[in-house]
Amino acid sequence: MGSRFEETVMFKKGHLGEFLVDCKILQAGKFIPYAPVGGRAHPFDRLCASKNKKNLMVVEVKTISTRAKVPYGYPDTGISIKHYEDYLHVQEKYNIPVFLVFVDSHLKEIYGNKLDELKKETSVIHRGKTLSYPRIESNFTAVGGKIIYFPLINMTHIYKLTEEEAGDLERFSNYGYEKDLEHKKGYDEWAKKKETLSSHYSF
Repeated sequence: MGSRFEETVMFKKGHLGEFLVDCKILQAGKFIPYAPVGGRAHPFDRLCASKNKKNLMVVEVKTISTRAKVPYGYPDTGISIKHYEDYLHVQEKYNIPVFLVFVDSHLKEIYGNKLDELKKETSVIHRGKTLSYPRIESNFTAVGGKIIYFPLINMTHIYKLTEEEAGDLERFSNYGYEKDLEHKKGYDEWAKKKETLSSHYSF
């Protein structure tokens, strides 16, 4: 019997994102992706080995969209600080590069970069203000209570999603995602803040 997490919108959307990335890795013909089995928590999504057996790479897939369309309007995307720290540990302990891949249904694109590139200090001028990255912000939905954001300008293009692929991802709506969060402590406060911000912005 599947766990409660496997029934959530978050899990289903993430599973679809991983499937799309697997297809692109295989089509490129340079690496073979190996996935965890058993449906349990795992340290990362894929271990990829080059066909000549000389190179290994960890690939972590995040099926989330840029913040450009939310009230904050920032040109970035990110992951929980706890996961970021875990990936840094894996990379440093085993000397295997970690590549973060983002499957973005809003931009209809798959993009990403190596962790070493994403964590470089970067300044971005946005709406007349200078934003410094990596950017860490509190967020009750994140593991560890914070999210670390990376600017889109540090991402490399991987694949342009078709309308059908983007549509499949969009079927797992924001409403459904928010329903997944209703049981978490702090949800009511977060929902009220989100509603207030939405009334002040029109993006």
